[in-house]
Amino acid sequence: MKKSLALWVLILSVSKVLAQTVTAPETFNLTYYLNQERIGITLNLGSGTVAEPYLFDTGSPDLTSGWTNGVAWWPAGTTAGTPATPLVYGPGSGTQKFDANNSDQTVVLSQGSNSLNDTTVVKQITAGYTNSTPSVSPANWQSDASFNDALSSAATNSSIHPFSGTFNGTLGADLTDLTAGGFARLVNTQTYAAGLDTGFIVNASLSAPSITVGLQSNTIAGFSNTFAMNKIGSAIQLHVISADYGFAHGVDSATVSSVPTLLDTGTPPSSGVFLTTGTALTIDSKYLDVSGNYLKDGTSFTMLLGGTPYTLTSTAGNRISVFASQDGVGGVTYGLNFFQNYQVMYDLTTSTVGIQAVPEPDSMLLLLLAGGLVATSLVWQRRNLLGL
Repeated sequence: MKKSLALWVLILSVSKVLAQTVTAPETFNLTYYLNQERIGITLNLGSGTVAEPYLFDTGSPDLTSGWTNGVAWWPAGTTAGTPATPLVYGPGSGTQKFDANNSDQTVVLSQGSNSLNDTTVVKQITAGYTNSTPSVSPANWQSDASFNDALSSAATNSSIHPFSGTFNGTLGADLTDLTAGGFARLVNTQTYAAGLDTGFIVNASLSAPSITVGLQSNTIAGFSNTFAMNKIGSAIQLHVISADYGFAHGVDSATVSSVPTLLDTGTPPSSGVFLTTGTALTIDSKYLDVSGNYLKDGTSFTMLLGGTPYTLTSTAGNRISVFASQDGVGGVTYGLNFFQNYQVMYDLTTSTVGIQAVPEPDSMLLLLLAGGLVATSLVWQRRNLLGL
């Protein structure tokens, strides 16, 4: 009898560890890299491995990680599996290719007393495959380039090695596939205490970027601008919402409704916002420059957030790019700069995205100093009026 009781205690203890419960909102820091052009999140692959930075990307459904034999951030004993499909970067003869092999790994996000972990699919990216006549031998690839730069630079056959540098891969936060995603899976598969919705808030302020997991009712109520997540069949898309927009140039103006909108932390601030034309978003030629690749200088582009406009203007120094949609649908993509101006809440319980403006630095200071600062300001205003 005692042995049976002890066994049940052991089973319950193990179950408690495996079925982790989020009892209060947990916050994890994000970090800016590459002159504040990219934002990263630090995680472990497997128990006891080295924590490394990964690009945090709400526009990606995958968790990818550079792998090579003996690297510290992959669990000991991991081997390169047979690639499912080669990843090809860049068209034409002589371009580099990388292998992608799906591998089940324990992913651990931990900081202070907060921790999330789950076993999920990691796309294991290796450099074992090139075409028969690469212009640069893999043995000569540099070891100091980031994973991100390596993949983009491979299109031009630069001597780049993808397994060291700023990022070791990409942690996607898309929910298109709940069984395979990265961060979104970590959040969705946890157990949440009563009073907490499943979901998280991305705060990409330059001073203290972070992710908070677990949503309280008063927090949810603070996000007055809400949008339903788009669906593809029965699968929701975490990062895509439908919003209304307006164009204006001189005396000309136009509106368009229910445009698919991607909020993408993986697009750097310098890329700003770009539009893809298709059935869901058509743009009159009078708003386009002669090349058709940009909105005409001086054309404003406005998103309506609960009746409040968020307006960007295409200028010679910061043009809003326009592309033809590959899927024929078309839509809008906002990059990391949008997250720097707005906190974005993903409520997975209700499949809702909430958007709330980040207080201006001056506003935040006023809130912190409250009456003292206001009183001092009024005193100085009165002195100025009296000529003192």
